[in-house]
Amino acid sequence: MNWVTIIWAMIASPYLKLGLVHVLVWCRRPEARGNLLFSLSAVETAVFAGCELWMMRGKIISLRRICFLGEKVGVAQGIPGTWIVEESRL
Repeated sequence: MNWVTIIWAMIASPYLKLGLVHVLVWCRRPEARGNLLFSLSAVETAVFAGCELWMMRGKIISLRRICFLGEKVGVAQGIPGTWIVEESRL
C-alpha cells in the first residue's frame, strides 16, 4: 500500500465519522435539518477524496510541454475518455 493511499484514507475517515454522528443526531431529532445537511456534506467530502485518489492512480502516457504566460509548463497526457473524444468532435 502506497503512503499516498494511507494519507488519503486518514483524511477521508474523519469526514465519514462526523457524517455518521450527525446522521444519528438527525435520526433522533428529525426537525434539526442542519445535522442532515452537514452529514451529507461530510460524506460528499469523503467521496470526493476517494475520487481524487482514484484520479491520481490514472495512467499518464506522456508529459507535453506547453507555453503558459511565457513559461514552459508540463501537462500530463493520459488516456482520453469517451466523453473527451465526444466533446472534441463538436
